[in-house]
Amino acid sequence: MTFTIRPFADDFAEVASLLNAVNPDPITPDALRASHARFPADGVRYRAVAVTPTGDVIGYANTFHMPHMKDGYFWLTLITRPDARLQGVATALLAHAEPWVGAHGGTCIGTGVPDDDRIALTFGTGRGFHIQSIQLESRLTVPTFDETPWAPAIDNVAQSGIRFFTLADRPGDETIRNLYELYKTTDLDSPGYIGLPADQYPKFDQWYDDIFGDDRIIPEGVIIAADGDRFIGCTILQKTGDEGGLYTEYTGVLREYRGHQIALALKLLSVRFAKQYGAPYMTTKNDSTNAPMLAINEKMGYVKTSGRAWLRKEL
Repeated sequence: MTFTIRPFADDFAEVASLLNAVNPDPITPDALRASHARFPADGVRYRAVAVTPTGDVIGYANTFHMPHMKDGYFWLTLITRPDARLQGVATALLAHAEPWVGAHGGTCIGTGVPDDDRIALTFGTGRGFHIQSIQLESRLTVPTFDETPWAPAIDNVAQSGIRFFTLADRPGDETIRNLYELYKTTDLDSPGYIGLPADQYPKFDQWYDDIFGDDRIIPEGVIIAADGDRFIGCTILQKTGDEGGLYTEYTGVLREYRGHQIALALKLLSVRFAKQYGAPYMTTKNDSTNAPMLAINEKMGYVKTSGRAWLRKEL
């Protein structure tokens, strides 16, 4: 196959099409454009596309480092159109991106591929990447979910003195900042965490943009558990795609409060909201080593739909 590599140049429609061919959650060209526009001014990135002589975009590479990321760490998105795989496109894009990373102080590259994509896994491991962890995605059919066997968990937790409320019940900057601190603490302490150390964790503004950007958040779908005034657990729903589905972006409970059905109660409350919202389904992602949360999902009837392998290469 004949193609050339050139810099990315307003190829949002073409790249959105490439991404939608391999990712379960669709993205529109406008949403992709908005996401790229939010890239911080003090970050660095390299974007390129592979183009055929007729102008078809058949591959895309985007590698970047943001200020909140660990020094030397770059993230890479590398996509080839399905009918153009195994024809040197990804190899050529990586050959352009990797030297650029090294020239900009990069010491390692991270990326993610479907865990059942043998071509992508073979490509990555054959070029020095190693698998750090596997993230599983699962799906719950909302209209048919019966909470009856698990509903007592909500009352049991409430009777222990824990109260539940939503961001819609208690809007404002103070709530969101307390939510950030809870999110950060529980995320750093979650099984399978492979992210940044505490001193390099994303600051509030970056976290807020990642979670609340593009109007993905529904205030009633941000459910918080509190012991007195202390936030001790949360689950956060985001809108996803064009079918009305909801994505559980995060569920976390402080370590000293785990084992008391709080996470189960939060997830049950989130399904109640999803039913009221009219969502046909809910999706969530969990690290394959996070046995407690996977057990809750299985108990509730979530079914695995896909998995993602996180890979890393030291330069």
